[in-house]
Amino acid sequence: AGRGGRGGAGRGPGKTRDVGPGMITAYMKEAMTVEKILKIVRVNRHALNRIHVSTAFNNLGKAAKRQDSSPRHLTEDAGFRDLLRLTRDFAKKGQYDARHVANILHGIAKLHAAGRMQVRG
Repeated sequence: AGRGGRGGAGRGPGKTRDVGPGMITAYMKEAMTVEKILKIVRVNRHALNRIHVSTAFNNLGKAAKRQDSSPRHLTEDAGFRDLLRLTRDFAKKGQYDARHVANILHGIAKLHAAGRMQVRG
């Protein structure tokens, strides 16, 4: 599966398959809804790094209170489940620094406060 094919990947958050890490981060920062952020995660799940995971949670927390068409409880979304798996995998490998952990936890706290996910203690 190389480049080329059916007219190229295009631009924008929904067509980020063949872009580099910097573009994925930029698309995540531009995405204003939970649905768009999770679409970027789904499309690029094999290319995401610890910065993408941190950025995704940070932006999900910001978007949590906005009304959109994403599931009320995010654990129903395949992209969110992918994000949780990536979060766990990077944590097991010790790849997060304090800022990444703070962004992820803050995003989770905001999602929980908005009723978008349940957190078990």
